[in-house]
Amino acid sequence: MTAEGSSYHYGDVVNLHGGHHNVGIQHHWSPPVSRELPDDQRAAVEQLLELLRQHRDEIAAEDQEELAEALPVIASAARPVPERRRALRRVAGVAATTAALGQPVVDLVNGIIALLGPA
Repeated sequence: MTAEGSSYHYGDVVNLHGGHHNVGIQHHWSPPVSRELPDDQRAAVEQLLELLRQHRDEIAAEDQEELAEALPVIASAARPVPERRRALRRVAGVAATTAALGQPVVDLVNGIIALLGPA
C-alpha cells in the first residue's frame, strides 16, 4: 500500500465469502504489456491478451497454465526475441485446439512474429 492508498496486486487473489464446496481458483494470467515494446508490437500483444481474456472460460485448465507461462514472456521487451517467438508459438498451439480462438489468435501470433523481424 502506498501513501496515496493505491494497492498493487501481483498474481492470484482469492476471496471466499461463505458458500459450500468452494473448489478451484480463477487465475488472472494477463501480464502488463511492456511500455518498452514498439507501439505496433504493444498494440498487437494487447489485442492478443484481450482476445484470450474474452475466451478464457473456453480454455482447458492445463492450457491456461501453458498460457500463464507464455504470456509474460510475450509481453516483455526484456526477453530475447527467440524466447518470445517460442512463447508465441505455444500460444498458437493452444489456440489451435480451442474452437473459438483458433484462427483469430493464430493470425495475431503470426502478425506479432512478423513484427519481431527476422529470426
